[in-house]
Amino acid sequence: LYARRDVKKRRWANVNENLAALRKSGIGRVCEFLIPGTFLAQVALFRAFDVVVLPHGAAGANALFMRRATALVEVSNRCLPVDNARNGEWAGWMQEYVGFVRRVVPCEILFVNGSKGVGNSHVGLPEHFQVHPRELVKAVRAAMEEGSSVTNRSVD
Repeated sequence: LYARRDVKKRRWANVNENLAALRKSGIGRVCEFLIPGTFLAQVALFRAFDVVVLPHGAAGANALFMRRATALVEVSNRCLPVDNARNGEWAGWMQEYVGFVRRVVPCEILFVNGSKGVGNSHVGLPEHFQVHPRELVKAVRAAMEEGSSVTNRSVD
């Protein structure tokens, strides 16, 4: 799980609660990580995991390096309507090309920043958000099950 603890904007307020719920769920080993500084370390990290959980953002581009039938669970940290369809989604082409499973989990806005002047692209976006742990666990389980079914299909 990439918690974005290293940022000041769009912080995942209840990440500890979500980590505890994932660990308690019995889905397997759960760890928190930071995005490494080197390109090769980022590639190795995303290839190593069976499931990656992260908030929507630039770090998600590393999904390109995931293995086939692994899973990406993305937290909609802007709290936009959740749509698990591939149409129009940022990861759609990567999902098709690489063959990973993707699920999106909704969030709840806790604080929205005010106007900070003309040209600020983040005006009105959530500064802090939270995710219901039960929703996250449910999304991870669903992604893992779908990933297993992809693995069991024959590939031409």
